[in-house]
Amino acid sequence: MFLFGFFLQDLNRQLLEVHQAFKLNYLEKQLKVYRGQRMSPVELENLLKQFEKYTEIALVNSSCFSTSLNRSTALSFILEKEKSDQLVGVLFEITIDIDRRCRPFGGISSISAVPRESEVLFMPGVCFTSKKANVTFDKAANFRIIHLGQMEPADINFSSLPEYFESTITRRTLINCVTAVSTDGQLYLASHEQIDRIFDQLVLIFPLETWILAVKEHCRVLKMIKFKRFNMEKEETSLAVSTLEKAMKVWSNNTSDIDLNCFGIIAHLHRTLAWLRGPASTI
Repeated sequence: MFLFGFFLQDLNRQLLEVHQAFKLNYLEKQLKVYRGQRMSPVELENLLKQFEKYTEIALVNSSCFSTSLNRSTALSFILEKEKSDQLVGVLFEITIDIDRRCRPFGGISSISAVPRESEVLFMPGVCFTSKKANVTFDKAANFRIIHLGQMEPADINFSSLPEYFESTITRRTLINCVTAVSTDGQLYLASHEQIDRIFDQLVLIFPLETWILAVKEHCRVLKMIKFKRFNMEKEETSLAVSTLEKAMKVWSNNTSDIDLNCFGIIAHLHRTLAWLRGPASTI
């Protein structure tokens, strides 16, 4: 993030300029934009569950948020999919008050590489709101439509936000910390007994997180590779490969879990397996 700081500052500066010009040149007070998005069924289900608990929910974008003035452009991102795609389509219809104070946003067609998309870009931190009545389903095209309004940050009562988001952040922190151990090699100097003790305790505390044992086995194999390098016996190599393949299966069975960075871990496992199965200079 630090290395991209100059880029983000420049993007924010340009979007501030576009935002002011947009406010001056757009004649209507309200702006309607669209975002077509494909989401995992679990992610959409978790979002829809919040409407069963609360009359109104708030959503804050955590990254640059791309939308379009053209509804058909947004729909193209939903309707064009691969045959193996298991994601579900969602169309966000967003009504923006031009005069309301918020993070910078604006039409970037004049500086975009794809001007025909009529793109309106939002910087991170824009607050949106929605109600259960604002969620509909298009049976003909088979996708959800969620209508969003705009809120000022000062209008949000963060203590009333769904506990789902708090629990999600806590779980992702757990996942990031535990999986970093396997990818960053932070337990190379620990004994096998210490590694077992650490992960066995984690399993006791978080019994539903089946992936923890996969991280444990990954750590044990990386420790073996770190200290034996090119001196591993054939039996040790076979055991390491078998262990990592079992760990791979655990992660592959959890790819629908949106909190887990399964594909990143799987890529790291493939890298380790490639080293074990053939010549390599480093791991």
